[in-house]
Amino acid sequence: MKCRQCSRDIPQDDRYEHIGNVYCEDCYIQILSPARFCDPWADYSAKSFEKHGMITPMTENQKMLLKVVKELRKAEPADLIERTRGVISPADGERELAALSRMGKIEIKSVEGKAMIRAL
Repeated sequence: MKCRQCSRDIPQDDRYEHIGNVYCEDCYIQILSPARFCDPWADYSAKSFEKHGMITPMTENQKMLLKVVKELRKAEPADLIERTRGVISPADGERELAALSRMGKIEIKSVEGKAMIRAL
């Protein structure tokens, strides 16, 4: 059977059902836990961890995205996903951008109805 979202073949014991559709584990997790840029509790936690010196180092994907944002100066999320295609999946890219925003490395604002990202 194939995953409804990514079309990968999935073995019988690795299938997950959600609202009558079958998904692989990765797609199932993305559906149940999508990236959220507006998450006050996560923002509070990130600031609290920083205040107490409990910052985790950036991942390689976060470093790559931050480098691209700095090169472009301003970018739309779709531009970043396109520039990192094949290395970072769109879903992982969204999660990493949300994390970078909480770390205070990037700023995400709405400009003329479009999300724009810039490095801080």
